[in-house]
Amino acid sequence: MAVWQYDLIVVPKSSLIEISVTDRLDKRMLESYDFWHGQYSTKDFKSFDKILPLGKSWSNEIIQYGEEGSHTLKLIAEDDSIVEVLLRIDFSKDYRAVLEEVLEYSLMNGMELIDQDLEVVKGNIHHLINKIESSPQFMAFEKLSG
Repeated sequence: MAVWQYDLIVVPKSSLIEISVTDRLDKRMLESYDFWHGQYSTKDFKSFDKILPLGKSWSNEIIQYGEEGSHTLKLIAEDDSIVEVLLRIDFSKDYRAVLEEVLEYSLMNGMELIDQDLEVVKGNIHHLINKIESSPQFMAFEKLSG
């Protein structure tokens, strides 16, 4: 991850409810729990190309929206079933508009964003932007871009 990027994880809201997570995941839970367990397929993300264009991935198991090195949403799939969804935001581009659209898309499709500190975003765009803009990456980016 570059200094001008911030990573988030997308998970089904029903999985968070299932494991009684309301505010924050712990690292062990993130690494051991199957959040997607066949709930969504890659087809469920077809309309995401209205936010970021379908891009090219280096792997057949990854469907990528957006360009590598910029805003990207990566769907990691096995046999068309989603296994993991990763979002990368690029500060050097208009990230606020993309964040708003991704957050709205996620909420409308029964998903939540998890930030780098493993906190559940809960649809709060202002909290998420504040969190990103106080991150070490953003501060380093601001310092570099002066």
